[in-house]
Amino acid sequence: MAGARLVVAGTVRRGASDRSGVAVTNLASYIERIERLDEERRALGADRAAVFAEAKGSGFDPKAMRKIIQERRMDSAARAEQEAILDTYRHSLGMAASAVSNGDMSLRAAAKVYGVSKSAVHRAVPAEEKPASGTVDVAMAAYQHFAKGHGWPAGTLTPEGRAMLEARLTELGGPVGWNKTLIRAGEAEGLKGIDGATRDWFGLDWLLKADNLALLMDGVYDKRPDADDTPPIDARPLQG
Repeated sequence: MAGARLVVAGTVRRGASDRSGVAVTNLASYIERIERLDEERRALGADRAAVFAEAKGSGFDPKAMRKIIQERRMDSAARAEQEAILDTYRHSLGMAASAVSNGDMSLRAAAKVYGVSKSAVHRAVPAEEKPASGTVDVAMAAYQHFAKGHGWPAGTLTPEGRAMLEARLTELGGPVGWNKTLIRAGEAEGLKGIDGATRDWFGLDWLLKADNLALLMDGVYDKRPDADDTPPIDARPLQG
């Protein structure tokens, strides 16, 4: 009986060993299949890259091709929804760029009204509408003229100030928009103290800062305050 039990025990141990061997063999088979698939995927990736390179050599844009492939993978409803969103955005961007180009709005205001970014509007404005280097000098001369007439401090352009004036000219649609800003500043009672004199923090540096300029054009400074304590938004001088 004892011998029989040993035989049975030995049989059980041999069966476990056999099953373990089968499991190892199966695992090795799975790993080998996955490795072959990885090799095929790498080969397909290389072939795919070669097709894109060949298309590029024939004058096609690989980025546009990838976009088309991405769209073809989408179902018709999702593709139609995406196109509707893109069309709405393109229309808004075009309207914003036109408003800036025509001098009807600053870049900041157009971006806010039409719900697009300022950088996108800036890129969409035609190059001929952006200020040439000579326009900065014209705009500076206009400021000096207004400064003399309204008792503003004479302005001096630092390198940073020149870059900021170029940005403001772009946002305002050029010298015409800048002149409108200067007229608005000259009429703004909020830029004057109780005695009627221009506040000591107002000047070219203040005017060149986008946030200050936006508030001026939004009418925040149109009326003189009851008390002489309206704080400037950013009256720090520009760095040289």
